Amino acid sequence: FRKMRDAGILELSASAASHGLLPLLSTNPAAARAQVLIGCELYSKFFHAEPRGFWLPECAFAPGLEKVLQEAEVRWFILDAHAFALAKPRPQRGIYAPCFTGDGPAAFVRDPVSSRQVWSAEIGYPGESVYRDFYRDIGFDLPPEYVFFDTSLRIPRFTGLKYHRITARGPEKEIYQRTWAESAARAHAEHFLASRLRQLEPLHDSGFAPILTMPFDAELFGHWWYEGPVFLEHFIRSAAAQSAEVQLTTPSDYLEKHPTQEVIAPAASSWGEHGHLKVWLDESNAWIYPHLHAAARRMQEAARQYRETADPLVERVLRQLARELLLMQASDWAFLIRNGTAPDYAEARVRAHVARFDQLYRQLKSAQIDEAFLSDCESRDNLYPDLEWRFYL
Repeated sequence: FRKMRDAGILELSASAASHGLLPLLSTNPAAARAQVLIGCELYSKFFHAEPRGFWLPECAFAPGLEKVLQEAEVRWFILDAHAFALAKPRPQRGIYAPCFTGDGPAAFVRDPVSSRQVWSAEIGYPGESVYRDFYRDIGFDLPPEYVFFDTSLRIPRFTGLKYHRITARGPEKEIYQRTWAESAARAHAEHFLASRLRQLEPLHDSGFAPILTMPFDAELFGHWWYEGPVFLEHFIRSAAAQSAEVQLTTPSDYLEKHPTQEVIAPAASSWGEHGHLKVWLDESNAWIYPHLHAAARRMQEAARQYRETADPLVERVLRQLARELLLMQASDWAFLIRNGTAPDYAEARVRAHVARFDQLYRQLKSAQIDEAFLSDCESRDNLYPDLEWRFYL
């Protein structure tokens, strides 16, 4: 990825350290700030440059986050369309141009029309009958003793071996035909490009250079939508062949060519259901957040108390406390609980990180650090090896 970035093929953005939902963490500003700054530091370590862009987890924004992004020297980020629809003042160019925030970074906004065409399984391309059915898998279709050689693992589960196409709603499915699916993906790519050209056509004489911003989860292409990479490649090649009518670009390149934009205050929003935070904060998962907020307060308190420490063992504890905090803050735990896809696993993960954090915190405060327990925690969760815990000061 770094080579492609250096060659000018891609622009890479940083993101929050553990995909924490920043508006819900901002009860303690230091917690949201650390997610951003640690994420940017990780980017710099691996990509040998400072990030110009930043992906807000779930496109979730709340007023004030632009100040943290400015501190991180981020030039741009992406928001959901609701952020512009309810902005003050409302952008004159709608979703077709970025706007600067009062504190500096520019906000690009997601186009909801193109997003629905690609993302929606109900009205979008992935629901096409000839595409491979993600949910039909031999791990569920065939007897466990036939599929799994290990007798201890003979429980129904996904194997990745899927022989059926979507066909239609209902249990009856027909056999997957790869050539049909690839043909459909190429046809959908052509349709998608033609749709974008029609969408932009009324803006040809608008006096500005319109841009369509289309962010997607990477896992859509090849995972949920098996033929997604075929679609993506064909769309990119087709767009490149029609460069006189439309050009692929990056946020930084666009801002360099068009540095004068409106200044607005975007509204709080996310790309979740109805544009707000309902998916990650409802009756099923709200119990998580008091734990997150309490741990964040304790992390900040410990960082301030030991800011001058030179004790390697204390440094290890502080670094592990920050790891456990970041991991319990991951937004997918609340998502998995609310959607019921893996609620027991998600709850267990949150409670495990909270328990380890609490025990390490008590040991630190009592000056009775159990190095064996600390080593066990480090062996379980040893990501962010050079994590800078002083970001919580």
